[in-house]
Amino acid sequence: MGIKTFAGCALLCLGLAAQAQAATAISSGVLQFTGSIVEPSCRGVVAATTVRVEDCPSRAQRSHVEVRSVDRQGLSALAVRADGQGADDGLYPLRDSNGNALTQGNYVVILSAP
Repeated sequence: MGIKTFAGCALLCLGLAAQAQAATAISSGVLQFTGSIVEPSCRGVVAATTVRVEDCPSRAQRSHVEVRSVDRQGLSALAVRADGQGADDGLYPLRDSNGNALTQGNYVVILSAP
């Protein structure tokens, strides 16, 4: 019975060692992340000559604002800007290249957060 007991102990030890190595292999390695972290976006409120962004995540409050004209009358090259980049109150007056307030037209406002 000594041989059978020894063989049983040896198999048991080998089984435990194999489980320990398998557990170690699973718990070590490299974790790789692909994708993006998405935060809720800001809410845009449009008035006659301004755009206000509200309810923004904290990092988006100092964002870059870009305005593009999308009029069908060939005015797509019109230079438009949003004054007050990173405005604390979130209010961006829309101006043409001469600094005049925009009173007509269709525009796309793009808010880029860092």
